[in-house]
Amino acid sequence: MLDQLLPLPFLLVTVCWLQMLGIHVMSGIRTQAVNANTPILDTIKGSAYEESGRQWHAKDVGLKERACAWMPHGFMSVNTNLEAGRAFLRSLYHQYVDWGADFVKHDYVFSTDFNLDEIRVVSKVLRGFSRPITYSLSPGTSATPTIAKDVHGLVNMYRITDDDWDL
Repeated sequence: MLDQLLPLPFLLVTVCWLQMLGIHVMSGIRTQAVNANTPILDTIKGSAYEESGRQWHAKDVGLKERACAWMPHGFMSVNTNLEAGRAFLRSLYHQYVDWGADFVKHDYVFSTDFNLDEIRVVSKVLRGFSRPITYSLSPGTSATPTIAKDVHGLVNMYRITDDDWDL
């Protein structure tokens, strides 16, 4: 159902010898979903998310002014102050777990694009499943030990070194 409502974010799928599935996801919501104004999935009802007598869409929760620094035309932050924003994140991570994901590497949420609210929401969603899901943060660039203190109890692992690119 989610794949019909919302274009999925960039994914790097990893399968290791332990027969675990890991995915590498970008922070926030795809610009494509916001531009198409796709409905948000309500994971409880299995249909479009409704609140206060209205149906909520990607444009309602995407924060265009908080575009991803690394890929500004690809992703933007989600307004987690809105229940609809939290519903979007729940639906996204439910889809990953339904696919069998055991490990989530969440990128560009932990440095230049630091978004503690999104990390808190995703952490809560992942901890709500009946099986353990490892939650890892990747900074991209500019993470600091001070930021690491803020996420310490919310994730299983994080890295504070910049990405290492083969150029």
